This record gives sequence, structure tokens and C-alpha cells, in this order.
Amino acid sequence: MEKKDVPCHITATATLTLSTVYEDTRIVLLRDTVRVRHMQPHTHAKIASYVDDFSVDLILRQYWNDPRLAFKTFNLNRTTAFTLSDKILKDIWVPDLFFANEKHAWRHDITTPNVLVRISPSGDVLYSQRIKLKLACLYDFLKFPMDNQTCKIEMRSYAYTTDELNFIWSTDPIQRPHDLYLPEFTLKRGSSKYCKSKTVTGEYTCIYAEFGLIRDIQFYILDIYIPTIVVVLISFINFWIDPRATPARVSIGVITVLTISTQGVNMQHRLPRVSYIKAVDVWLTTCLIFVVTSMLEYAVANMLLQRTARQKEKAARPEPNSNILKAFQSSACEKNVNGVPTAILGAEIIPLTSKKHHVDMPTLDFTPLESKWNADNLDRASRVIFTSAFAIFNAVYWCAYLLN
Repeated sequence: MEKKDVPCHITATATLTLSTVYEDTRIVLLRDTVRVRHMQPHTHAKIASYVDDFSVDLILRQYWNDPRLAFKTFNLNRTTAFTLSDKILKDIWVPDLFFANEKHAWRHDITTPNVLVRISPSGDVLYSQRIKLKLACLYDFLKFPMDNQTCKIEMRSYAYTTDELNFIWSTDPIQRPHDLYLPEFTLKRGSSKYCKSKTVTGEYTCIYAEFGLIRDIQFYILDIYIPTIVVVLISFINFWIDPRATPARVSIGVITVLTISTQGVNMQHRLPRVSYIKAVDVWLTTCLIFVVTSMLEYAVANMLLQRTARQKEKAARPEPNSNILKAFQSSACEKNVNGVPTAILGAEIIPLTSKKHHVDMPTLDFTPLESKWNADNLDRASRVIFTSAFAIFNAVYWCAYLLN
């Protein structure tokens, strides 16, 4: 590979110029352009892509004009730009840009440092570098897993105030490959915006690129929503099983409760601990309430079943009222005149058949009335109530989170 000759005295002359001119001169205009090459939420071994940061691999291009680097300053008769190595950066002025929300940063050095420095005859400088960043991004999990996140890449000047240095976005500065694919998110088109950073030392220029991340819900529909819907519907099968089949109904109730509980615990381990209720918490908690309530319904049905059995047993026993009345009549009667029982009251014999003095002893009937709220009727009512309530909950839940 042949390399064209570049005048070696340009570096020495630039160093001399720096020592005599740069001390009191400031660059007041900087045009930044950012090309996003790869962007994805940062993965973690335990909680996957649910942490409050993301990783981005980007090419950052900065343009500015430094008249001290114009070719006429060095008496060079050249009309094309110089492409120099990154070593020249130690000898020329470069903006003190830093990433305000950076956690970690890496510069690519394979196979050589991925840095481009190009100086044009008029003193225009192009400084391009490939960087990998891990940036902070405050996630809002209120609507998880139907949430949309907004993350940004914020760039500021560290030492120069707005009186000395300003960052200005160029036209259409944010670019990304058309084939960019994120496993769990859909990346919206980024926007370039301005901001100001005020500290006790002054006000500094600030720009940032903002990106929208729309979480794909298809995975969670298959992983959370469909399985829990199936479990809830299985718990409703109890209402079609004979309430006398205790082992079957208890087994279904216990299994469904444990399944929903395990699903909720696993989801909580995958998400960071937050102080507010997430959309997935509303779903799992409501499903747990449905399966627990269906199990409690069997407890009520079993109680009604036992009460009905006790009532039938009591109705089958003979009542002692008639025997008591016969014993009373035999002790009260003294004589029998012409086949008619009589009672002695002084000297007069009064026939007991006299309607005027005859008193009938009532016979009490303790046969209980059967209540309409038995176990079978409760199950029939629960079939309609539970399925209708779960359908209404689904309609309200999906409308509230998807349409909002």
C-alpha cells in the first residue's frame, strides 16, 4: 500500500503556533453531528434489559474552524485537506466535549485507533471518532410491559462557558442504519435538541440527542398474559365439577393459586424494585384474586352442602308430639260411660266428647323449608358471575393501557 507524502513540518509549525497564539484565543462556534451506528439497552446477567441504562456504539463527528490551522499560516501551497493521525490531537485545540449521562465509555482501538482528523486549507477541522458508551437512562415502568422509554445522549462543554464556546447541531445530525434491530424494542427516530447547564462556575453549552424506545409486547403476551389467562379459566372449571368431588376441586384450586403466585414472583425478580404499581402487577394481582376467590367459592359451596345434608337428616327423624298427647289423655281420664271417656269434676260426670269443653292439643311440624341457596345453585351463579367479571376486567385493562 502506497502512502502519499505529507509535509512533516506541519506538526512542528502547528506546535509553535499553539505556544504563541492559542493561549488567549477561543473557538466560539462548534458544529456537532452524531451518527448512531448501534444502540440497544444494556443487558445484565440477572435482570436482562430492565436496568436504568443503555449501551450505544456511535460515530461522533465534530466540525469547527480554526484560522490558525489555515494552510496560508504555514505557507503551504495545497488545495486539498490533510488527513492526519490521532497524535496531532495533542498539538491542536479540540473541544472539551463530555457526555453528561455517561457511566462508562470505550474508544475502539482495533486494529488502529478509530479516529479521523482532517484539516482543510481554510482551517476547517473534522474530528471523528468511534465510541462505545454506557449511558444512564431513567426508565419508567408504570405501564410495563406496554411502556415507552425516552433516553438521551447529552453532551456538554466541561470548562468553556457559553461566552466562549457553543455547540450547534448541523442539519439532520442523527443518522442510523436502516437494518438496525433491537430484540425487545422498536427504536423511534431520534431528535436533536438544545439545553443549558448552569453550575456555580457558570453556564455551559449543552446539546442532546433524544431517542424513543417502544417495548415490543409480543413476548410478554406469550410469556405472561396467555398463560395466566389459561390458569384463571382452569380455576373456573371448578364451577362445573360436582361440589361433592372434594379432591378434584381442592387440587385445581391449589394448583392455580400456586401457578399465579410463582409467575408473579418470577416477574418481580426480573424487574427493578420501584415504589409504584406497574401494569403487570395489576394484571397478576387481579388474576390471583380471581383464582383465590374461586377457591373460596368452593368453601362456601361445601358449607351449603353440609347444611343441606343436616336439614335432610333432621327431617327424616320421627317427632315425639303424638306420644306425649296420648300419655296425657290416659292419665286425665277416670271412667268410660257407654264407650265415651269421662272426667270427674266434683259430683258431675262430664263427657269428654262435649264440644263446649273439648280442647285440641296442636301437633307441631318441625319439617325445615329447603333454602334456594344450595351448593348447586351457587355454582351455577358463579359460572356467570366469575366469567363475566373476568371478561370485563380484560376489556377495562387493555383499553386503559393500550389506548392511553
